[in-house]
Amino acid sequence: MVENFMVEADNEVNIVTSFRYTQSWPTVIRLTQEGVFGDVTKLITHVLPIEKAVEAMEITADRSKLAIKVQIVD
Repeated sequence: MVENFMVEADNEVNIVTSFRYTQSWPTVIRLTQEGVFGDVTKLITHVLPIEKAVEAMEITADRSKLAIKVQIVD
């Protein structure tokens, strides 16, 4: 992961991104709505208010927290 974009830019590092699976989302949304995957809300292991967004990111980075999906709500 690139942590300091200015350092990378100074070193002339090229960052290439891609949008994979963009065509899959409509199918996944439909299958989820049809219940094919069961209760997907069980995948949400943590819910935090937007005021604790930094804590939410820390939880996702800490494997000991066993986070599957961390949801930030407004």
